[in-house]
Amino acid sequence: MNDLRKPSFIAFMAIAFMNAFVDLGHKIVIQNILFKLYEGQLQVILTAIINSLILLPFVLLFTPAGFISDRFAKREVIRFSALFAIVVTLLICACYYLGWFWHAFAMTLLLAVQSAVFSPAKYGYLREVVRAEKLAQANGILQSLTIVSILCSTFVFSFFFEMLVVDVLAAPNATPESVIRTLMPLGGLLVSLSVAEFLLSFKLPLVQSGDRTRELRMRPYFKGVYLLKNTRLIARQSAIILPIIGLCMFWSVSQVVVAAFPAYAEAMLNETNTVVVQGIMASTGIGVMIGALVAGFISRNHIALSLIPVGGLGIVIGLGLLTLVESRLGLVGVFLLLGWSGGFFMVPLNALIQYHAHASTLGTVIAGSNWIQNIAMIAGLMITVALSLQGASSREIFYLLAITAFAATVYILYRMPHCMARLLLTGLHPGTLSLGVNGFDNLPTHGAVMLSGQPASLRDWLLLQSATARHINLVVMENPLPIVSYLARLLGTSVKTPQQIDADFSLLTHVLNHEGVIVVPEKIRSKIAENIAGEIPQIRQVPFRMENTNPRSWRLSWSTHGTVQRSDSAQKRHTIYFDQQCRVSTPPYL
Repeated sequence: MNDLRKPSFIAFMAIAFMNAFVDLGHKIVIQNILFKLYEGQLQVILTAIINSLILLPFVLLFTPAGFISDRFAKREVIRFSALFAIVVTLLICACYYLGWFWHAFAMTLLLAVQSAVFSPAKYGYLREVVRAEKLAQANGILQSLTIVSILCSTFVFSFFFEMLVVDVLAAPNATPESVIRTLMPLGGLLVSLSVAEFLLSFKLPLVQSGDRTRELRMRPYFKGVYLLKNTRLIARQSAIILPIIGLCMFWSVSQVVVAAFPAYAEAMLNETNTVVVQGIMASTGIGVMIGALVAGFISRNHIALSLIPVGGLGIVIGLGLLTLVESRLGLVGVFLLLGWSGGFFMVPLNALIQYHAHASTLGTVIAGSNWIQNIAMIAGLMITVALSLQGASSREIFYLLAITAFAATVYILYRMPHCMARLLLTGLHPGTLSLGVNGFDNLPTHGAVMLSGQPASLRDWLLLQSATARHINLVVMENPLPIVSYLARLLGTSVKTPQQIDADFSLLTHVLNHEGVIVVPEKIRSKIAENIAGEIPQIRQVPFRMENTNPRSWRLSWSTHGTVQRSDSAQKRHTIYFDQQCRVSTPPYL
C-alpha cells in the first residue's frame, strides 16, 4: 500500500491538524484582544511578546526535546504530548471563565512547551513511517494540512470572537478581563480538540523503539555541555545547517510580518476589523497550502531542489510588493504570493533535514533545527520591537525584510549551487516534460558514493543532479563541450575526462575521502574500483540507467479559418532508475 494512504498516516495527519488548530486558536484569542484594546507602538510590542512566548520554549527546551524524541518511541512522545495539551487547555479554559486575561496570556508559554516537545517527535515519526522517496511529498502534505488547520483556526476563532465580544466592546469601560470572560465557549473548543488528539494517538503503530541507552544528566545539561555538543552535531553537517538557515529566513520574516502588519493595516488601510486583517494575513496560509501541495507533487519519488531558488525569489518579490500595494485586494494577492513561494521554499528544505539526519540522532537534529529557527524568529521580533521604539514605520520594516530575504537566498544558492541544476536543464532543453525517479531509496544518504551507468553527457549530468538530494562533486565525461566547464564552475562540480582520471587519481580519491559523490561511465567503473577499493573501503556503488520517452500530448491552436483545432506535440520525459547499492569491492560488480 502507498505510504501516504495508510490509516496510520491519515491518523498522524489528523493529530498534526488538531495540534496546530489548538496552538493557534489560543494565540488568535489573545492577539485579537490586543488588537481591539491597544493600538500603535504598544500593540506591536505586546504582539511581539506573545509571539516570543510561543517561540521561547523551542529555544530553552532544545536539548530535552531532542533527548525525549530519541530516548523514547516517537509514538509515545506524541501520545503524552497530547495528554499534556489536555491539562494546559483545561487551565486556559479556567482562565477564560474567571476573566484572568494576563494569566491566559502567560498560558501561551505552557502551550508552546507542549509544541516544543511534540515537534521533533512529529517530524521524526514522519521519517519513520514514510520512505525516503515519498519524504518530500509527505512533507508537502503535512505542511499543507498544517496551513489548512491554521486557516480554519484563524477564521473560526476570529469569527466567534467578533460574535461573542460585540456587546462587551460596545461598553465604554471594556477591559481585557471583561472581554476574555465572554470567550469561555472557545476555551471549551480547545479542550475538546485536545481530547480528540489524544484519542487519535492510539491509532499510531509503533515503528521504532527509542534508544534506551541515552541519558540526560542534569549537571552537564545546566553547564551547557549538551547544548554545545548538539550544536556542533548540526553545525558540522553542511547538508543540514544550510536548509536550517533557509528556514530561519522564512520563519523570522513571517513572524515580523505577522507582528507588524496589523499596525500597518490600521494606519494605511484604516482597517480595525480583526476578521478582515486576519483574513488578509490568512491569504499567506492559502498560498503556503497551494505551494506545498504543488511542491509535494513535483517532488514525488525524489526531493526537487530546484524549488528552493524559485521559492526564495518569490519571497523577495512578495516582500518588495508589500511596501507598494495599498489596497485590500492587492494585499491579498501579495500574501498569496508570499505563501506560495514559502511552500516551494520549505518543503524541500524540511525534507533535506530529515533525509540527511542519522536515525539515531533524528530527534536531536529536528529539535536543534527548531532551536535555531526560533532563535532567529525571536531575534527578528526583538529587532522589530527595537525599531518600533525608535519610531520606524511598518513600511520601513518591510523594506528591511526584503533586503534580508534577498541576502539569505543568495547565500543559500552560493553554498548549494546544485539546486539550480533543474533550472539550467529546463533552460538548455525546454522540451523536457517531467523527471521520473525510481529507486531513490537506493541512494545512500551519507558516505562516499559512485554512480555508474551510461556515458555521461551534459544533459545526463544535470538530470542526475536533479534526481539526487546530494551534491555531485565529480563527473567523468568523455569529450565535454566548452559550456560544460562554465556550468561546472557554476554548480560547484568538477568535470574530468577518463584520460585525466587515468593520469591522476588524486582528485577522485580526494572527493571520495570527503564522502563526496562521483559519476563515472560504466566502461571505466571496474578500473576505477580496482584503484580505489583498497584506499576507500566504505565507498558505495549505485548503478543507474536512464530512459527517455516522447509521450504524445495535445494543445489547442487556431486554424487558418479561425477555428480551434487540436494539434499533437512531442515532449521529452526522462526516467532515472537507481539500482540497489553495494560495496565497490563486492565481486559481482567488478
